[in-house]
Amino acid sequence: MTPEKKSEVILEISIVISEAATMSSLDDFALHLSTTDTKKKLTIGQEIIDYLGQPDNSADCEDLGAFIDGLVPWMQSSNFKVRF
Repeated sequence: MTPEKKSEVILEISIVISEAATMSSLDDFALHLSTTDTKKKLTIGQEIIDYLGQPDNSADCEDLGAFIDGLVPWMQSSNFKVRF
């Protein structure tokens, strides 16, 4: 991997992490469910799991149906890391 490509990857990962760190509800996560970037899906998916694993965090969502509809393609993904 070239140094330029490494820099791009590091920048992308840091952006995803900083976005995930500021998410305070399922509505915030819902905005990112349409991404096609596998790295982002993996990061956001883990952040959703971590978020829902905290008893103080709410599972309320303005449009829970749309949130679930956004997750369905992830569950049907051929990439096992995204799917599970």
